[in-house]
Amino acid sequence: MIVISFRRAVQKVLDEDGANYENVLKKKLSEVKSVSVTLDICSDRTMRGFLAMTVHFIDGYTLKRGVLAVPRFEGR
Repeated sequence: MIVISFRRAVQKVLDEDGANYENVLKKKLSEVKSVSVTLDICSDRTMRGFLAMTVHFIDGYTLKRGVLAVPRFEGR
């Protein structure tokens, strides 16, 4: 079984190139036929909740992923 740390994966994607990330992702998504959007509730080390919205798509023969938003999830 493969276990992927979601928090680390999201942080890696966001750190890659924050300034151009949104424009690059929009351009890539406009070129693909279909996407899969996923939602996940996760927390940081201090137990603050977040709603992570990600997108997965195939670019050529490679599976790619992107982060659409990670807003703070307040409440219980």
